[in-house]
Order: sequence, then structure tokens, then C-alpha cells
Amino acid sequence: MANDPQLAATGFFTTLDHPSAGRHPYPGLPLRIDGRHTRPDRPAPLLGEHTAHYLPVTSEAATA
Repeated sequence: MANDPQLAATGFFTTLDHPSAGRHPYPGLPLRIDGRHTRPDRPAPLLGEHTAHYLPVTSEAATA
């Protein structure tokens, strides 16, 4: 899919730098909003990267 000339011509992919995987093309969503492609603005998170942020929130919700 990353080598598809039609997707490349439409700007479907965005190249992002990932801290552990390196520089890779990331696909956008297969739709347009207001005539524009939706594109990721950051790479996928690392394993556990957001755990410290979300764990307290889910713990509080579970005990409420």
C-alpha cells in the first residue's frame, strides 16, 4: 500500500519520525473533511508512554 502510486499522488501518506521505529510513512484516513485529507501529526505512542497520565484517571473512575 505504501508504494501505491495513486495514494502517493493524492498525498495520503505523511512521513513521521518515530523514536524507536525511525522514519516511516503513516497513512491518513480514507476521507476528506472540508476537502482536506486528515493526517496524523505525531507517530504512534511507545508502549506505556501515556500510562502514568491515564492510569490515575481510570482508577478514579473505577472507584467512583
